[in-house]
Amino acid sequence: MIFKVGITGDIASGKSTVTSYLRKKGFTVIDADAISRSMTKDGSSVLREIEASFPGVVHDRKLDRKKLGRMVFSDPQKRKQLNAILHPLIRKEIRRQLDESGQIVFLDAPLLYEGGYEKEMDVVIYLALSKELQLERLMLRDGLSRQEALERMHSFDVPREEKMRKSYVIDNSGSFEDLLEKVDIFLDAFGLEKLR
Repeated sequence: MIFKVGITGDIASGKSTVTSYLRKKGFTVIDADAISRSMTKDGSSVLREIEASFPGVVHDRKLDRKKLGRMVFSDPQKRKQLNAILHPLIRKEIRRQLDESGQIVFLDAPLLYEGGYEKEMDVVIYLALSKELQLERLMLRDGLSRQEALERMHSFDVPREEKMRKSYVIDNSGSFEDLLEKVDIFLDAFGLEKLR
């Protein structure tokens, strides 16, 4: 029996920090973004499909992620179009990795609720922070303008409040140490350190 934990949350909320910490502790983490990046690596077959739908985003068999990002984060229809290409492939690979995982597995997926993965999870962690802090971190992390950052923050289809209502919420408005302490409290609450 596998115990499955979903990890999702606000953009720039600290998901990578949490998954890095969990890996250091020896847990298995499936990363939906890493799967997506590997599927769109230079020269991959899915790039042809993306190029057909989004002309000008592939140059010399390389995906211009910034250009594609600007297109899909400013246009919900284009975002749906990209998701229709990538999500079935990502879902198949997530399924394969879940089937091969050990006793406990964490699934890091920014679109966990949008993709319906929460139905397969025993519990979902939702990382949250204030909108102001989120905007500040996102602009700093990705070198985005305020407008670009706001478009990305509003690009999720399932409302934040609904996701939080269905999840174990960890507020990441504090320090790095504070976040890791909250992760340890979660692991202890569910007895996951003992199960590993």
